[in-house]
This record gives sequence, C-alpha cells and structure tokens, in this order.
Amino acid sequence: MKLINITLVLLTGLCTMKVLSQDTNQWGEPVSGVQLSISSSNSVLSTGSTMILQCRVRNFSTNDVFFTLSDTRAMFEVSLISDSGKSYELNNPASQDATYNLPYKLTPGKTYESVLPLQVYKNIELGHYKLQATQNVRIQDERHKLVSNLLNIQIK
Repeated sequence: MKLINITLVLLTGLCTMKVLSQDTNQWGEPVSGVQLSISSSNSVLSTGSTMILQCRVRNFSTNDVFFTLSDTRAMFEVSLISDSGKSYELNNPASQDATYNLPYKLTPGKTYESVLPLQVYKNIELGHYKLQATQNVRIQDERHKLVSNLLNIQIK
C-alpha cells in the first residue's frame, strides 16, 4: 500500500513538472485584484487523449479571496471554443462528485496552483480551438467568476 502511495506522489510531481509547455505569464482579466491563469501540457492533441492543465489563481489585491478547495475537477469549468463559436465542455464542476469541500482563503500577495487532468472526448471535431477555464470565488462577500487567459489548442 505504501508503494502505491509513493508512486502516486511521484507521478503527480512528474505531471506537475511537465505542465508548463505553454506560456504561463498570460493571465485572464483581473476581477477585484484577482486573476486566473492556465497552461497546458501540450497544445496539439488527438481525440481520446488526456491533457494536464495547470491552473493558477493570484491575489494582488488587499483583500482575502475565498473559494472551495476540492478535487480540482470540481473547482474549474473548462471549455474548448472553436473559431465558429462552437463550445465543448471538458470539465463541468457541477457534474463532479467531490470527495471533500473545504473553504480556502487566499491572502493578499499569494498564488494558489493546482493541476487538472482533462480528457479530450472523441466527439470533438478536429480543428483549432481556444481553451478557457473559469472559477467561482468570493471577494468581500460578493461572488465573482474568474476567467482565464486563452490557450491555442489543435485537435488532430
């Protein structure tokens, strides 16, 4: 059992190191001094494959930011958007059965990072897409939706 746990920890670390193939200096629009950034393990994918998405939330405001810390599949909504505007949902937090939900406080000047595995479903048409993630947060008792930067993704 210990060997399985150690193997999982090592694999998680390797996945995290591989993630940064696309520029991580890009951020979504700021919302009350908070931003969401995503980067992916690869930008060219085939249907049925898996990608690793790194999600980073930074708080450069003077306020605390709160969100629910959970399985990353339940924290972020991720979509592929075609040039024609057709959208494919890769991850819907509402459909996830999270095993834990804890309140999390991101203090001013701090960044929260997480890794999210995503399946590229076989029903997705081949072509060029923009990948975007969103996350719900609470700032000064108001709910806000953070929208990430866009990543260029090609499905082959």
